[in-house]
Amino acid sequence: MVDQDYRIELVQVRRWLATYADLRVLEVWVYDGTTLSLQQLQNQDYVTASSNQFFPNLPIAEIAGFLQQDETVDYLELVKTFRAWVKGQIKSQAG
Repeated sequence: MVDQDYRIELVQVRRWLATYADLRVLEVWVYDGTTLSLQQLQNQDYVTASSNQFFPNLPIAEIAGFLQQDETVDYLELVKTFRAWVKGQIKSQAG
């Protein structure tokens, strides 16, 4: 079995969490249509976390805002806006 530190995948059903736990995926982001939550693997179970263990300064709530725009904003425009936001986050954290 291969350990995975990080995986990003859009899934709508929490039943996948057991599969990810078996694969030892350390963190799963779960979006329920409104809220983005972080689930971190602890003792073969996922618990809700307040920050990302790989990107601790990333404002998770703001990412949910982008996801909520999926059906109301043109996809390419949303991707462009999100990329600009990410670049701004990286620049502001770099100093």
